[in-house]
Amino acid sequence: MAHQAYNFTLDDTYKLTAAVTVNAADGVQVAATVDSIDLGAVAPAFNVNTSSTAPYARFAVVLDWGTIDSTITGGYYVYVEGADNSSFTTGRVRLTEYKLGRTADTGHEFATQNNGRDVFFTDNVSSPSTTAAGSTAQSTKRYIRIRFVAFYSAGTANLQVLNAWMVPL
Repeated sequence: MAHQAYNFTLDDTYKLTAAVTVNAADGVQVAATVDSIDLGAVAPAFNVNTSSTAPYARFAVVLDWGTIDSTITGGYYVYVEGADNSSFTTGRVRLTEYKLGRTADTGHEFATQNNGRDVFFTDNVSSPSTTAAGSTAQSTKRYIRIRFVAFYSAGTANLQVLNAWMVPL
């Protein structure tokens, strides 16, 4: 049996959120610890290049949760979003999505259990859609945030997020 081991420093400077409860069908915007992280301001921890306006970052997202109702018909999306400005009104994109919940709804082998931790990896590179007008070049997003959305058709959604961090790679 293989075991995954990570040796990450979970620094509150890069904490995306502290405790929040997701129990609504619409998106829950998390702004508990920070509204977003400015990758241009936290150089050189994240930056592979030296640009403060268009930094490139690879990072792990470490997500801790307490209780989760995984018996609902549906589940919970965890979105990592990027944007060109801190208000997320310019160039906002979904960089990564991760699902928690029932096996049938997440595609995972097992339903999400209470009191867990998951780690997933992403970067801040945005690839435009083939139908988008304008440039087809990839771009980096300077501001990063995390967002939680419950999606369900039956039952009462309840997810208690304890913490979420970005960890530079």
